[in-house]
Amino acid sequence: MSSATDWISAISTAALGVAGLFLTGWQWVASGFRPRLVSRIDANREAIEIKIRNRGRASGIVERVAVVAPLGDDLEVQEATFNGFPVGRFAPFIVPGAAAVRLIIEAPDSGSFRPNISLIIDVGEAQARHVVPRHDSRVSLFGLRSVMPPR
Repeated sequence: MSSATDWISAISTAALGVAGLFLTGWQWVASGFRPRLVSRIDANREAIEIKIRNRGRASGIVERVAVVAPLGDDLEVQEATFNGFPVGRFAPFIVPGAAAVRLIIEAPDSGSFRPNISLIIDVGEAQARHVVPRHDSRVSLFGLRSVMPPR
């Protein structure tokens, strides 16, 4: 015959097991590359800012950032200057764990981006992320510098 103390012991052991599984799963998720992407375009549509914050502990690679606009059912890559990169062309870079990066992308030849512009960003996942920058009528981003991780 089981006593109340046996049941209390069994339930507390099971609760500790479930808590241990939860913490192990959380540590596994937190130890990876977990980028959070936020983007905005300035009032005159001259520059786009992308903030990439790695919420994970592992480093990760940002493989591609492309400015695109719809062309029928497809997306067309738009010309843009990537501030802080050699010759203004994007090059892959590493985002360290628990770090943040700010990219400034400027419209070519002091022009402006089209109203329906968006971004395709490859951050080491199976599928690229499609990010639509929100229009911020209070700021001018043109001329700001990108903040890149140390090389």
